[in-house]
Amino acid sequence: MAARLVPSKVQEKPGSRKKILDMPNSDPKANLRQQIDENLKRVYQDALSEDVPDRFKALLDQLRQKEKSGEEKS
Repeated sequence: MAARLVPSKVQEKPGSRKKILDMPNSDPKANLRQQIDENLKRVYQDALSEDVPDRFKALLDQLRQKEKSGEEKS
């Protein structure tokens, strides 16, 4: 069985959630789960920072106008 090469320390940019890890012979499934978790968090954060598409903004404006006109009739 070939030895697996695992970096002894992994460093990310400042402010990243990833910590400096020292895992010479850790559980591969745990490493995979951690990597998946980190990727999902990164994708979620990227999605949160995206601007609302113009089409959705226009739809929201239309709904607000309808609500205003409905309140004025009451």
